[in-house]
Amino acid sequence: MATFTAPDEESALQGAERTGAALRGLASNKVIGGFSSPAFVLPSAAQQRARQAAIPKSGQARTNLALALSDLPIKPERLEGFLTDIKAAQTRPILTRTDLNGTSAALLVDSLLVKRDKDSGTNAPALDRRRAPTAT
Repeated sequence: MATFTAPDEESALQGAERTGAALRGLASNKVIGGFSSPAFVLPSAAQQRARQAAIPKSGQARTNLALALSDLPIKPERLEGFLTDIKAAQTRPILTRTDLNGTSAALLVDSLLVKRDKDSGTNAPALDRRRAPTAT
């Protein structure tokens, strides 16, 4: 288990995202078998805002979709709901821990993002054991 302490939940989630970047490398090199992170379920608000900012604006999304469908037998009108969803995703409120109440996702986040009195964001990414090399 790897742990670190952060002053609040947002800092802990951002730390989990940074830690995850390093742990993904270890997992892909089979140093560790994998890991769990609260950021898999609840990205930091900063990450969520960056993702929203990366969503193309309505006009660009419509152009991209028409271009993607140009050689396909699907009419762009059939995907109008998709364009509506894109627009809604740009302004959707940021997902918070409270939004997870009553779900299994809340249990996962709470088991990995432990809150204490003096620091409200202690993070403990759970590491899987190292994978044994396979015979070739």
